Amino acid sequence: MDKSPYPIIKIPQPWITTEQMIEVDRLMIEEYGIILLQMMENAGSNLARFVTHFMTNPSEEILVFAGNGHNGGGGLTAARHLFNHGYNVKIILTGNPAKMRKVTHHQFDIVKNMAIPVEITIPLKNEIEETGLIIDAMIGYGLTDDINYKYINIVKVVNEVNNIQVVSLDAPTGLNTTTGLSTQHAIKATQTLTLAYPKIGLATPNAKVYIGELFVADISVPPKIYQKLGIEPRRLFNASPIIKINSES
Repeated sequence: MDKSPYPIIKIPQPWITTEQMIEVDRLMIEEYGIILLQMMENAGSNLARFVTHFMTNPSEEILVFAGNGHNGGGGLTAARHLFNHGYNVKIILTGNPAKMRKVTHHQFDIVKNMAIPVEITIPLKNEIEETGLIIDAMIGYGLTDDINYKYINIVKVVNEVNNIQVVSLDAPTGLNTTTGLSTQHAIKATQTLTLAYPKIGLATPNAKVYIGELFVADISVPPKIYQKLGIEPRRLFNASPIIKINSES
């Protein structure tokens, strides 16, 4: 029996492509005035709510790997919410803060002001083994090419650790959300919390090796946006802002 506290829904394919999701984001901003900061807040607060389900001991460390892009901003937002709720949070930045996207840097400024621990050094395997849960918020659907050496090193050390929850935001780092193909190194998550609508690549047999259990979180996309893109809008989040996707979808 499934122990997830979230509704389980079967969503007919085809799901959404990466290019369509980029257009969803654009339309939200340009036609509806739903700015990136709002989307990031929705993503990060849902991510924080989601991971607490797996934390049996709040004193255990939550390690947040945050990239420079908007996926990283979602991770930083989640870190803030978790810290506010009394969880033991540490952030590992995977890039140079000076090169962060503007909205992501805004989230970074907040976590600095709150004195949430932030490091840039990749932790060793034995350090990760003492962690209660890992959040992978490094790349998300933005993967267009092979990941760089720093990401490769992080992926290697995370994948070497056994019996630890690894939650990827939107998609495991190293996985293409349209093709479902992975780079040479990709995070093997225990759960993936994708955003808005499941990405088509996450349904492929190859992707299932990396995504673990698949969930979707609401970021408040107006249904008319999906209609404009020729996608049947589905009211996925009537019962909960997070749903679990039936593995047979």
